[in-house]
Amino acid sequence: MAMNTFVELDLPETADLASYTGILYDLETVDQFAAKLLEARDDASWDSVTTDALNTAMLVRYARPFSRSNARRALGAEAVALFDKRLAAVHLYILALRNKYAAHSDNAYEDNRPVARYWVERVQEEGIEQIQCQQIRTLGLGPPVLEAVRELIALLKSHVQGKIDVERSRVLEIVRAKPLSEILSRSTGASDPHPDPFQTRRPY
Repeated sequence: MAMNTFVELDLPETADLASYTGILYDLETVDQFAAKLLEARDDASWDSVTTDALNTAMLVRYARPFSRSNARRALGAEAVALFDKRLAAVHLYILALRNKYAAHSDNAYEDNRPVARYWVERVQEEGIEQIQCQQIRTLGLGPPVLEAVRELIALLKSHVQGKIDVERSRVLEIVRAKPLSEILSRSTGASDPHPDPFQTRRPY
């Protein structure tokens, strides 16, 4: 029986392929999160903790492909040009929510209001009873926004998959042009190349 296996390609020429593959994963999970949140609207057993977690994860994960990092390229104007006016507005809204709400506490979606509590009937005699802080949280995006997010993701996934297909063909040509012995001498991926993955920045 023939055995199909692989060797790792730690080549600079594979950087875009690796980037787009990671971006596609982010987009696919955003779509899954949005779908789950839409399902939750009709599920009485759904809890606010899960809703909050999925919303936060969706907002952060959506923004990642548009944020340039040292390890991965970002989607730019070419991807944004896929959106019509309505979807472009949703795209900007989601990025703003990520920046001002999910990743940073900058707006009134998350409000902490100090209050002085007292008994109405006894305030003149007893004064202020205690100080508290009322927390106001807006949890969950509505169905129209979630459905628009899924439309955005469908466009972006198609765009990114096209980039992946181009990169796979390009890298295959590069690899086939190299001596076979050089390619086969590379790691099979059996060992973990990053013993401390949090501290180790991947090359691409």
